[in-house]
Amino acid sequence: MTLASILSADDKRPGTFLQVTLGVGATSAADAPRLVLLCGNKTAAGTATVATRYAVTSEDDARTLFGAGSELLLGCQAAFAVWPGVPLYAIAVAESGGTAATGVLAASGTATADGTIDVSYCGQTINVPIASGTTAANVAVALEAALEDMTDWPLDKGTAMAAAANCTVTFIHKGPRGNRASLRVVSNTPGITITGPATGYLTGGATPDNSQNALDAVAALRHHYIVAASDGEGASATPDTADLTRYRTHVNTYAGPDHGKRQVVIFGFGGTLADATTVATGMNAARMQCVWQKKPEQLPLQIAAAAAALRARHESSDPGVNLDDLIVSGIAPSYSPADWPTGANLKSALNNGITPLRVSAGEQLLTRSITTRSQDAAANPSYSVLDTTKVTVPDFVADDFAVGVPAEFGAHGTTPGFKAGADDPDGDPPPDGVVTPLMLKDWMYARLLGHEAAGLLEPGSVELRKSEIVVELAPAPAGRFNCSVPLDVIEGAHQFAIDVRQVA
Repeated sequence: MTLASILSADDKRPGTFLQVTLGVGATSAADAPRLVLLCGNKTAAGTATVATRYAVTSEDDARTLFGAGSELLLGCQAAFAVWPGVPLYAIAVAESGGTAATGVLAASGTATADGTIDVSYCGQTINVPIASGTTAANVAVALEAALEDMTDWPLDKGTAMAAAANCTVTFIHKGPRGNRASLRVVSNTPGITITGPATGYLTGGATPDNSQNALDAVAALRHHYIVAASDGEGASATPDTADLTRYRTHVNTYAGPDHGKRQVVIFGFGGTLADATTVATGMNAARMQCVWQKKPEQLPLQIAAAAAALRARHESSDPGVNLDDLIVSGIAPSYSPADWPTGANLKSALNNGITPLRVSAGEQLLTRSITTRSQDAAANPSYSVLDTTKVTVPDFVADDFAVGVPAEFGAHGTTPGFKAGADDPDGDPPPDGVVTPLMLKDWMYARLLGHEAAGLLEPGSVELRKSEIVVELAPAPAGRFNCSVPLDVIEGAHQFAIDVRQVA
């Protein structure tokens, strides 16, 4: 190799001449941030245009772009609660033309002493003061006034809530996702009895929206984590995976060699384990993750956004990180302990491609981060792509090759790229500027050893599988190298089975 001097050939001045050249080190996939894209609805007050992506750097950004109380604002707040520095983007999906979910707070009686009415909605609680002598009808008026003041609550405030002794709460967006908005009420006012929805949730939301236009709008862009607007629940919480299927098609299509945009979809689910199983096995996709919490206080989009931020935070520094039992900050446990998952529930969920949240010391923990891929093509159990690391690590290695190969063998400024040549039959090195299959294989092997040393691949697996790294110069088209690179992704330390035995 002949170095090019920093001085011109005709410069004969004596002295020491220095040049600092920046940004010439080996390029690494780790240099790129891991981006999160939230998909969801906005309000008419939001300045954002539907199906247009925006960078979101703060809650104030989200509130301005997507509207106070909007689904997207809540998702952004959930992501920032987990990681304030999350590289966050959001895109509004056109709202459904269907019906919005509603719930009624029904009061009766007359207050015989001062007290409060406690209203919890989507995981947030207010205490509404009620004076002695207040009638049920005026309790409903007081509730409406208090709810109107809750700027960031996902409420439709465009119509009157109070009528007679009832206060009707309407979700801010139309469609079935509003059926997962929790609504609970407790009277601490003597003489006043009040009830909320029997299920603890709004009901009646119908007609799902369609995310295709939003997905098409970001087709040219790459986001490591796409948080789906859809949650797989339809009207009356009946599984409906039509829109999730659009997300699956999107990430599978754009992960291919024609596009090279390797991404995953994360969605939340708040229904029963049986319904979560229906949805997750229906997706059965390595590039999708279903985060499940039975009867959550917060919206499934908030849960998925928090999980995406958690993954982005830790996978940015280690794509093979073990996320077992990490706290999902800001996500509350289900209201009733009866809905907290048992050991049997967790086992079933993990066997069916569901990432369950569990409760410990009042916190929500991500039990184990897995994909929805739990079956083979014949619907037999298959866990070859169980943990999400089985996707993130190969994606990271692919990213490394995507930046490393052109950096090593491609053109740079005025320097031409390498030529393609066959291996010399006598083992002699090729001429300068020529890359051969053996050279490319050796380069890949060295990179894989680096990834093994970084704890991404099983110790010793790169050397063990070196013979399986295949690099061939294709007969046609000329100049193409066909390569096959095996990866034995390191396993997380998930289980410690210890038998403590008392002996006589």
